Amino acid sequence: MTDGIHPDSFPPDVHVYSGHYHRPHTVKGTNIRYVGSPYQVSMSEGGEKKQLLILDKEWRVESTMDLDLGPRHYQLASTSPDIPANMRRGDRVRWTIPSSAPGPEVERIQQSLRNKGVNLEVVLQPNSSAVPRIEEAEQLGAIQLFEKYAEAKGMADAAKQKGINILKALESDGTQLGLLPTAVRFEHIEVEGFGPFKNACRYPLHKQGIRVISGQNLDDVSSESNGAGKSMLVTAPLWAVTGRLDARAEAASRGITNSDIVNDDCTTARARLQGQVNNQEFIIERSVRRRGRTSLVFQVDGQDITKADARLTQQEIDEFLGAEALCNAAFLGHGSVTALLEANDRLFKSELGKIVELDVWDSARGQSFSLLKDCKQELEQEIRVLSIHTATLERYSQQVDTVKTSAQAWQREKTEREKATEAQVEECARSLISMVEECESLREHLERWLDTVRKEVAKSAVPVSTMGSEAGVRQSSIDLQNEQEDNQSSMSVMSQATSLVESEACNEQWTMGMRESQHSESGDIPGMPSAMHQRLQREVEDLREKLQLAKLKEAELCGVVQASKKRLLSYQSLRNTGGANDALVCDQCLQPVKLEVYEDNLCRIEEDVRAQEKAVQHAVTKCRTISNALQSKESELLEEVRLREEQLERQRHEEGVKIARQREEASRQRELQARLEADRVREMERVSAQASLMAGGESCVEHLGAVISRLERRLHGRGRGSGAATTTIASGKPPNTMEAARAVIATVPKIIRRAEDAGDELRNAVQDLELVRAEQNPYSSEQDRLQEMVENQERDTAKSQEMVAERSRDVDVLTELDNAFNRGGVPSFVLEGALSDLQQRASAFLQDLAPGMSLELKAQTAGKAGKSSTDVVEKISKEICVRTSSGAIRPRSLRQLSGGEMRRLGLALALGFSELVAQRGRLRCNLIVLDEVLGQLDREGCSRVAHVLERLPHDCVLIVGQSGSFVTEVFDSVDWVVKQGGVARVDCSP
Repeated sequence: MTDGIHPDSFPPDVHVYSGHYHRPHTVKGTNIRYVGSPYQVSMSEGGEKKQLLILDKEWRVESTMDLDLGPRHYQLASTSPDIPANMRRGDRVRWTIPSSAPGPEVERIQQSLRNKGVNLEVVLQPNSSAVPRIEEAEQLGAIQLFEKYAEAKGMADAAKQKGINILKALESDGTQLGLLPTAVRFEHIEVEGFGPFKNACRYPLHKQGIRVISGQNLDDVSSESNGAGKSMLVTAPLWAVTGRLDARAEAASRGITNSDIVNDDCTTARARLQGQVNNQEFIIERSVRRRGRTSLVFQVDGQDITKADARLTQQEIDEFLGAEALCNAAFLGHGSVTALLEANDRLFKSELGKIVELDVWDSARGQSFSLLKDCKQELEQEIRVLSIHTATLERYSQQVDTVKTSAQAWQREKTEREKATEAQVEECARSLISMVEECESLREHLERWLDTVRKEVAKSAVPVSTMGSEAGVRQSSIDLQNEQEDNQSSMSVMSQATSLVESEACNEQWTMGMRESQHSESGDIPGMPSAMHQRLQREVEDLREKLQLAKLKEAELCGVVQASKKRLLSYQSLRNTGGANDALVCDQCLQPVKLEVYEDNLCRIEEDVRAQEKAVQHAVTKCRTISNALQSKESELLEEVRLREEQLERQRHEEGVKIARQREEASRQRELQARLEADRVREMERVSAQASLMAGGESCVEHLGAVISRLERRLHGRGRGSGAATTTIASGKPPNTMEAARAVIATVPKIIRRAEDAGDELRNAVQDLELVRAEQNPYSSEQDRLQEMVENQERDTAKSQEMVAERSRDVDVLTELDNAFNRGGVPSFVLEGALSDLQQRASAFLQDLAPGMSLELKAQTAGKAGKSSTDVVEKISKEICVRTSSGAIRPRSLRQLSGGEMRRLGLALALGFSELVAQRGRLRCNLIVLDEVLGQLDREGCSRVAHVLERLPHDCVLIVGQSGSFVTEVFDSVDWVVKQGGVARVDCSP
């Protein structure tokens, strides 16, 4: 026993009676009997019968007398409890009801009990935790658990299969589910030069029970216990294990470093912690010099497992002692006691992850996140390619639309010109037909006039007997024959004129001219200048050489740094060879080295190492910069090659189109030459006919003039003058005089010339019409070329869209998988069991610390306002309810709680977490430290905390409290940290 008197100290045959403990009982194997209290002192004694013992002269129990004194204690449960009928004023009732149960009936019962004078204590019990969505999730294998999660969430088959493949790969790599249990027992801590503890001070940490650590600062008249060093003493084990002083929020906020904890009169602060881990003895000794150099020694079962670097040694300690869970389970500081209560979802799940194995899910999430990142980069690349194809397609489409618009405008203009030319041809044809009709009318008039003249000549002929001579008869015959010949000549001339007019009306063909196009052989689309390509190649080669040189420089500097570090470690090892006169021995020359020289050399070597490390970092940065520039230039070179290939492809296409056009143009030229040759032959024939017609027309006019002259002479000789005929061409009747006939004949050349002019106009109009009709749309070939480019670009765009859609599906699958492996996915399902267990344990502590409060932990949170009630978020929520003075239960947020309420609620949750860590086998520690945790609690609060701490399984509970506070009054054992003359010491109570 550490306190009190051992039972063996009493004589075995003497009856011993004591009343210290409330519950009556007899110590097993002895005559020591505790009579208990005469009345029920606490709720734990509710229902017990109190008795008064009546002893005889031999101090034996002769009889007992039942006692019914003081307040009685009752515990009620449910919303409709059975209230004892004999309840009286002063009795105490603890009524446990669900936090969601209070209503009118409950308030009525509360008021009834208060009216009877009963001291009522209502304990709010949080609602029972929801049934985990996956039963016994922590006992399932990783793949089985993932399959159940995928089934519950309705994951896509692709995401489910990919997740299973990742987990199988992790299993093959040796990743397993489960944490190693750790049992830690601290035995004692020894500090020297640590804060106010200038001299070596050893403090036990094993089987100390509940002890209050208070202080007396005899050096400062303005304070009583502040600054004595009590917090430094209780956090020394934490500093020895982790190198941090996180138990005090003030230290963290001030940014205390290792060098700050060194005593003013010392150069080194040291802490030596001894204990056991899983029944293996361990020693951790951490020391730090004022300049910040840290020394760390770690021994297990007498074997030194200290590494060459303090960071590596720290990793060994963290893994061996379970330092992550130890910090929050064993050391509760002024600020850290409410850290879990105020933690957000990420931090809360991180703390629970120290209890439940989540490494396999973190590893899986790392792989899924890496895959998702790569897939997103591929998607972004495909999107950029698609945007290029889309922009190119849009540009080509705009060009096609522009060319199509121009082609349609040209076609409309051609149609208008064709219509105008056709109208001109029709007008010329009508004019020519009119002239032909006019010539035909003249011919008919002349024929009728000649018929009339012949008849008149026949009637006026003189018989032979009348003439009286044969010569007259012969002359008349000759005249008549000449007249007939003249008539035939006139008819022949008129017939030739009519034939000429008809030939001009029917011959409407014309000769088309050739349009020669010059196709330049140098019209290909030029590609990227070869000079740019060569320049980019030269720049890439230069950057590669620079990168190679920079990497060689980096490797050289790394070798120098490694050599310097080895030299530094070798020089540091000289300290172990030092003697009593502060002299060290050089390992090279075996000569003594003074400590001051050693320190200066050590500082210089360290500065050299730091400078070399900076040079290495600069070299690494330079390599990264050159590498980025090299990647950029290579991208430019690839882009230039791609553009060059596109231009060559477009050039080849245009050359093919050009060759096809040339062949088509050559065929058209041959057809045009044939047509021109035929037109030329026809033109020569027409010219020859026209010349013959003109010659015949002139001779016809001369013959007609001669015939008319002879007729006039003959008629005049017979007494028939020309004045008898006055009809003209305009009368529309045949001429009746010789002058009229001459006038008609005189108009024939004019009509012929007009017909020739009209024929020329008609021929030109027809030629123009044929030229208009033969014109080809100059935009057709360009439109065909652009349309082919659009079709090719549409195929490329469709392929890019398919790639983007495929990558988008992959991103969706990997996003769903990443969400499954994230803390809001499968780990959230795994943590549900631990969260429910933590709530039960925290609620048990909270019923003792603050019966009027309840805390409910939920793995899911309702969605934001405006969403359906079924929308939930995988986010841990903390719901707090408080019983008001009227008995009503009201929800509260953390901001609405007072300092004492916040401290009680945080302490209940922290103790529940510590108990859960031990219950899950993750970490069992014999020590728990409460560094100024009870500062904001009143006497009742401190008493309730003391009652809770008595039930803890820890054999050493250290509570830091101020001198003269409720903390030092409530607890029996108080150890004092006394600071006097700048030096602190510890006075332990027995």
